[in-house]
Amino acid sequence: MDNDEFFEGSGNTFKDVGCDEIEAKNLQFRSHLMTILVRYIQEKGFTQKDAAKQLHVSQPRISNLLHGKIDLFSVGMLLDMMEHAGFQIYKKFEGITKTKKSENPDCLSVVSQAFIIATNEIIDIFHTYPARVTLNTEFSMIMMKIYQNFMLDILPGAQLLIDKKKIYSFSIICRSVFDIIIQLKWILSLPENEKDKAIERFLNFEGLGLKTNGKVTNNWQKVIDPDYTSRKIAQDIGLDREIMSLPLAESYNIKDKKISKIDLTTFDYLSKVVHWNPTIINKLIGYNSDLKLGHTSEYLRMAIISSGTFISCAIIFTELFVESFFNQETENVKNKTNQIQRKFQQFLTKL
Repeated sequence: MDNDEFFEGSGNTFKDVGCDEIEAKNLQFRSHLMTILVRYIQEKGFTQKDAAKQLHVSQPRISNLLHGKIDLFSVGMLLDMMEHAGFQIYKKFEGITKTKKSENPDCLSVVSQAFIIATNEIIDIFHTYPARVTLNTEFSMIMMKIYQNFMLDILPGAQLLIDKKKIYSFSIICRSVFDIIIQLKWILSLPENEKDKAIERFLNFEGLGLKTNGKVTNNWQKVIDPDYTSRKIAQDIGLDREIMSLPLAESYNIKDKKISKIDLTTFDYLSKVVHWNPTIINKLIGYNSDLKLGHTSEYLRMAIISSGTFISCAIIFTELFVESFFNQETENVKNKTNQIQRKFQQFLTKL
């Protein structure tokens, strides 16, 4: 791939970036962006500290860039660094219904940009801390593995999905992440005697047959709390609340015609996204005859709810990590995450 395919030279550095063709060549394109950024740092004679300041990332992030660790970078993350370096970014997102007035913003792009900026800052917090820490218990080892997988695999994957407007797939991942956070927060919120029991059950879970409505389900949490549901616990510990009333006609075949709507929490909504069948998805966010998204209002709602929930989960996970392994840094990190959350919400006010 030649530089001119994506860049036009301007002065000593490349200046214009086009992203029309990145869908089919994502890995190659990421490698290309990293090469340009490394060349930019070398041309400027930046130290790692100077480069980190210029590109608005941490020094470990610059070290990863210079060592070519491509798996730690998404396209969105690299493009954000390019913008801070002074490159002008031009993106083309296809398949999204736009209004006839060109001055109206592409709302999904606003959500995507806000999400990528916020999560880049969260990843930078992760890279601030040493890769090696002392782990005293099996549970702490599991927490560390989950956190590392989240930051190095799940989060960059989520950035790529939302950058490409794959909102449905992104929402499904968000639902799984939310459920994990609910379970971890619930375990850590229990009294010490129950917490120890919950951790033991969690570590030794091999499948408990619990009959519900004739079906056998495996749910280790019910040993601790017979009434456990992720929906209930999320509200009890302050992670969730009712956010909307959904007309039942949109997604249910209800025999009781007196019931016209149902109140949904965030967990409810994301769960219904996961379980909606293709017919419902097609009606809500499917393509019309012009191959444009037919119901972008539902698509946008899905994007806003999922991205906000994912960022909240990432922040909670980061704060749990710091409290567990670097307790003295807790207040400092919470100040940073509060700022990240505020900036994300400010972005959404543009919608």
